[in-house]
Amino acid sequence: MTVLTPSSNPSALLFTTSSASIINLLSPALTHSLYFATIFQRLVNTATLFLFVRAYVSSLFVLRQTFCTSQLLLIQTYYASAMLARQLYLVSRLGMKKGWKATEKIRNKLFFEFMVFALGGGNHLLLLVFWPGWFVLGVCSGIWWMYG
Repeated sequence: MTVLTPSSNPSALLFTTSSASIINLLSPALTHSLYFATIFQRLVNTATLFLFVRAYVSSLFVLRQTFCTSQLLLIQTYYASAMLARQLYLVSRLGMKKGWKATEKIRNKLFFEFMVFALGGGNHLLLLVFWPGWFVLGVCSGIWWMYG
């Protein structure tokens, strides 16, 4: 029963072990942990470099694809806008033709009313202003003034 009896001074056992024996015990563990730390650092360095290269290559690929896609969209947009402009021109031309024909009767009535007013009885002032003989008189007076 002596094995189960506690020692008289348990703290004395901790102080009796020398610090050199603790270092001797921890030295191989520290050596291996430093070795593993350098290996882990190299692995992280290689993985980081690999990821940076892959990110660079993939960003170049995405940039090239984006450029090609934008060119394709630009060409399609140009084609669609040209077709739209052509259709708008044709529709507006057709609308103007129909509008011109729709107002033909009104224009003829207005022209007739203006001519009745201008050439009607008693309106000698408008006849005097719009008399076509003014052109003949102007040419004759110009010749007389030049050769006079």
